[in-house]
Amino acid sequence: MRLAVPAALVALVASSPAFATGTIHCEGAAPDAPEIYLSVGRGVGSTIQQMSLSSGNYRFTTGENPTSPVISQSWLDDRELKIDVVDHNVENYIARLSGRRAGEDRYRATLSFRGRTHAMNCTFED
Repeated sequence: MRLAVPAALVALVASSPAFATGTIHCEGAAPDAPEIYLSVGRGVGSTIQQMSLSSGNYRFTTGENPTSPVISQSWLDDRELKIDVVDHNVENYIARLSGRRAGEDRYRATLSFRGRTHAMNCTFED
């Protein structure tokens, strides 16, 4: 009986469907444009799980610690990529990225960050 429970758990985990993950990397054309990495789940109902942004000396990763910015909403499908990041108190926008599909595994996007708008090219990096 003691082996039946662990064996059942192993069988359950082994039979779970695979969930593919990947990274979307966003770069701007301007040399001072921020750089973004998005951790995403790929498949039906794709999700954006985390965003890392660096711009000069300013860097953050969503959800990294209790005072880190958080993802307030996101959307990822075969046509659009959207993500809004807010401060940990959910009082102010930190960054807003919005893009449209521009070819296989690529998006052309606009980033609003620190009062500026940046044209961004985003590509999947599996």
